[in-house]
Amino acid sequence: MIPGEVQAGENGPFQLGIRPEHIEVAPAGEGLLPAHIEFVEHLGDHQVVHSSLLHNRQRIIAKVPMTARVDESAECVGLRLDPRWCRLFSEDGRVVAAAP
Repeated sequence: MIPGEVQAGENGPFQLGIRPEHIEVAPAGEGLLPAHIEFVEHLGDHQVVHSSLLHNRQRIIAKVPMTARVDESAECVGLRLDPRWCRLFSEDGRVVAAAP
């Protein structure tokens, strides 16, 4: 998922970090992570999509353009993460892997 490798000598657990504007909401069955939309905020030129992952209820927030189609009534959607913007963090908050 993340281009590159974890720095030598680093052991997990790790936390994945990505900014909301680098997450795309897709139809169910598409994208890396299946999620349920909790609610959507319509804020002028963009929408803030509040969702939770189906497998562990982890909250995920995506910031998408108003032109993006978001089916708020869907039982399930897919979340696409742009790997160029994903980071792995160690328990003490250091970046241990990122796209080159």
